Amino acid sequence: MSSLGLEYLFCRLHGLWEQAFQGARLERLLNAASEDNFLALLKTEGLPLSEGEDFSLAILRRLHNLRQEIQRQVSPELGLYLSAVLDEDTVTSLKLLLRRKFLHTVTQDSLPPLSLDGKFCSPAELKALLAAANAKEFVSRLPAIFPADVLCRIAENLATSQDLLAADSALDSLASQRRLLAASKLPLSCRKAGLELVQREIDLKNTLTVLRNLEFYHFPPETLAQCWLPGGARLTANKFAELGALTDRAAFLSALPAPLRDTLTPFLNADPSLCESALWNELQRKTLLHFRDFGAPELSIVSFPYLMRFEAQNLLRLREGLRLGLTAAEIRKMLIL
Repeated sequence: MSSLGLEYLFCRLHGLWEQAFQGARLERLLNAASEDNFLALLKTEGLPLSEGEDFSLAILRRLHNLRQEIQRQVSPELGLYLSAVLDEDTVTSLKLLLRRKFLHTVTQDSLPPLSLDGKFCSPAELKALLAAANAKEFVSRLPAIFPADVLCRIAENLATSQDLLAADSALDSLASQRRLLAASKLPLSCRKAGLELVQREIDLKNTLTVLRNLEFYHFPPETLAQCWLPGGARLTANKFAELGALTDRAAFLSALPAPLRDTLTPFLNADPSLCESALWNELQRKTLLHFRDFGAPELSIVSFPYLMRFEAQNLLRLREGLRLGLTAAEIRKMLIL
């Protein structure tokens, strides 16, 4: 990318962030007090909803539009990284499709709008996917997002074993590996930062998995082991297993690698949800440091997709909190700030 192109994109991304629902704009939404007020405020803040439009769909569509705008202006390597970081809806959609096709635990009528690699599935595409005769044919009709042989194996194993946790964990691992690969192909000027953010997220997710197992799931070691995501900087498979064998939070926190331990130690006796928020908030803090590094404008490009994801997640959680009648203080704990 030329210096002129980089300068333009840097200014554009920072302009988009100023218009995003963060800071004072997010505070106004947080204090909306009701769902109706929230939707009305969104309209005045520049995000009107069409009559009867599904809120989650509108947020996802907005994310797609931002992604497409940026991808048109960056190199293929940066575009691939952008797609990989913003593939949360793709992974969720694949999980639902696998449930519907190979477990039949989700009816077709109950499927929400599905999105694969930034594009919504049309009714015809969905019908063709679900009509596939076998796993190989099913995978061949999907966009080429993940390696076909690996995805086919996941589908076949699910059909045979009916082990949903194994399938979901395998898809999560695929998504993480895709992000790592995309980050490793970034230009040298921003590769280190891209890899750092991806690895931090992997460590974060592995930490949350072990914490949830400690507090809620209580999986046996062999079941927990399949939930480990490879590629993080600090939580190896052995460390993950070591943490998974612990039975109280104090021991768990003491055994965590230093950066994660430092983040979670203040929440020794707090609700587990606050531990989760603390980890995501720390990732957001690191992301913003890269985004605001005016001496290295290319770092804004690799950090911006994370900020886009966090903004979308905040809007969805905020709306859900208002629907449940939670107070602003209660909702704040659910947000990435």
